[in-house]
Amino acid sequence: MHFRDMPYRRVTYEEIEAEYRALFRDVQAVACEDDCLRVLQRQYRLGDAMTPIDLCYVRHGMDVNDPFYAREQAYYDDIGPKISALRNRFGELLVKSPFADCFERLMGSFAFTLIRTGLMGDDSSLIPLQQEENALLSRYNQLVSNAKADYGGVRVSRSSLARDQQSPDRAVRRRAYQAAVDSWEEQRAELEDIYDSLVKNRDRQAKALGFASFVELSYLRMNRIGYTPEDVRRFREQVKAQLVPVAAALCERRRQRLGLEHLYPYDDGIFFPEGNPVPLGDEQFCLRMTRRMYGELSPETKAYIDFLMDNGLYDVTMRDGKLSGGYCTQLEAYRAPFIFANLDGTSENAYIMTHAGGHGFYFYLKRGEAIRERGWYTPEMAETHACGRLSPGRERRSAPPATTTRTASSSTAGGWRARSTRPTTRRRRRRRPRSGKGSPRSGRPG
Repeated sequence: MHFRDMPYRRVTYEEIEAEYRALFRDVQAVACEDDCLRVLQRQYRLGDAMTPIDLCYVRHGMDVNDPFYAREQAYYDDIGPKISALRNRFGELLVKSPFADCFERLMGSFAFTLIRTGLMGDDSSLIPLQQEENALLSRYNQLVSNAKADYGGVRVSRSSLARDQQSPDRAVRRRAYQAAVDSWEEQRAELEDIYDSLVKNRDRQAKALGFASFVELSYLRMNRIGYTPEDVRRFREQVKAQLVPVAAALCERRRQRLGLEHLYPYDDGIFFPEGNPVPLGDEQFCLRMTRRMYGELSPETKAYIDFLMDNGLYDVTMRDGKLSGGYCTQLEAYRAPFIFANLDGTSENAYIMTHAGGHGFYFYLKRGEAIRERGWYTPEMAETHACGRLSPGRERRSAPPATTTRTASSSTAGGWRARSTRPTTRRRRRRRPRSGKGSPRSGRPG
């Protein structure tokens, strides 16, 4: 089905709660392995029925000023934490069931580990704080999506400055950079208020669960299993000792190549004196080249890109009022990926269509999986592979975020609540409010 033809109607909390209550009864009545499978299949049908929540998020992001989808998103922001509580109760019943071993054989031990981890990082007592958190995240998205900058005597969207910030003309780069800085400065007071409120909110959530700080809680919500904060501390030391000198050497090489005495912030995005590589055509040209690239890679990637583009499963046009950045999500009822991006006329166009497109290809390959939990994975599993092909210094400067994560819901029918973590300065992905489903892009539990 084409994206424009996918119908939307509000999915109410009352509907979702009734289905979960029925699922609870089914879990408690399990008497054999076939019953376990029927429970999971019913859960998948519930995930399909919740697809309008994802449709709403995508369509709201296309124009945050659309009053209809703004109201709908506000509704899901409010009920999302309550849905998460239902989902956690379902997960708790699975792991405590006399047939837990059967469920684990069906779903896989990895999925069961993620369920247990998710249960440690949430509690229904946090619902009011999570509703407040959602409201703050939506306020941030609204603010940043409508950001304007004074540039060349014209009021333009801040995101439209990207190409001039990579101009081979240093004076142009500096003017574009300063316009972006001034634009952020205009929003300083409100951004600082949002940030301060988020930090305090998350600290209260963590302490309500008995953690010393949000750091411990965030490890659970990001599904960081198999390694500890101490392991990460040692990794940071390795980065400092081994990678920072390499990055510094590359910056020095770039300074010499550019013929500059000193690199300033407005030089950050430029790599060659004659300018960075840029697309050879407009947005439609980039889309044609994307289809050609995937089409030539393999029969499987050709089938994927034809499915994506023939069904309009993307929105890559930069415009006022649209969320900045890019991501890939999944529309569960249609077993279809969706790519959200802002093509800005820079080399980022190629990056986002390969990076987000790669996530979409994974969704496409797993769309026929009978046991959907077997498609779960964590952010590190996804992003390490996707970002590994980036060279040091490759990143494009973007907004200082109020948060580096985007909580979401998703499409992995049956996923448990855990925040979808996507820190990046390349194409800032706006954090999605907590909606009680799984993470939109990673397909992991939420």
